[in-house]
Amino acid sequence: MNIIVGIEDIAQKYANQIGTENIYAFCDYKGDYLDKSIGGLPVISLKELTEIWEKYQVVLAVPGSRKGEEARKKLAEAGVSYSYYLGDDEERLFKNVYKNKLWGEDERKHETQYYSGAGSHDERIIVPYINLLRQLIINNGIRSIFEVGCGDFNIMRQVLENMDDVTYIGGDIVPELVEQNNRRYAQKNIQFIHINGARDTKQYAGGDLLIFRQVFQHNSNRNIEVMLKQSKKYKYTLVTEDVYINEGVEYNIDMHTSASTRVEMKSGVYIDKPPFNVQNSVNLLTVPREISEIRTTLIISNAT
Repeated sequence: MNIIVGIEDIAQKYANQIGTENIYAFCDYKGDYLDKSIGGLPVISLKELTEIWEKYQVVLAVPGSRKGEEARKKLAEAGVSYSYYLGDDEERLFKNVYKNKLWGEDERKHETQYYSGAGSHDERIIVPYINLLRQLIINNGIRSIFEVGCGDFNIMRQVLENMDDVTYIGGDIVPELVEQNNRRYAQKNIQFIHINGARDTKQYAGGDLLIFRQVFQHNSNRNIEVMLKQSKKYKYTLVTEDVYINEGVEYNIDMHTSASTRVEMKSGVYIDKPPFNVQNSVNLLTVPREISEIRTTLIISNAT
């Protein structure tokens, strides 16, 4: 059962989509409430929420705006774990993720306003991946790469250093981020395109290597299935996901596409488990975290 905390119309939209019985929490930032109750819907206080949240899945259903950020901070300060539902279409959702810095901010204060989070910048996470991917490219003669969810390009710009014979196309759902990457990094063998990975399937032209790096973890199972099908067009597909590994893990819990991941639900995207059941895959890299691990898996197809 879910507890939906948020703004009425967006919380109601989420409830309608998942089709389950829910508790709606609407409070107005006064006292220990988060939004104003309207129309006689049930209300739960922040104090009450902190006492019962561990028994439920808490979903923060808000716009990707300053008001939504205030609600996020209130829950975080109260120690309540939750997943996100930002009440926007997917492109607008991830625009707001960057705008409101829901994945953090670059402490070095680079000129860019787009920061793709610790998973793309923490050296403990990215250095082993960079080394692995460079070796994979060299050992397998890879000459073409298509990445869905390229983000701020912090990882791949290091992977592709001195690899002028490798053609790379990075796709992302945020058009302004794509424009920035093209201004900063585009060259003869590197370019960036705007893509919704689960809808714009014609953009998957085929080639040597397809990359999804911590993309599935933010997407619904339906979106994941669509994207995984594209792997048949490529010789290799590299999938990296942050997955929960402790007691009580439940594989591939479905969720609405959002800024959060399944780790908070004691889950993750396990591509070899139902409903995905990917075969011909091998785990190449595991980076341990506190309650999860970041796994990089290679899918080998028959594409030529």
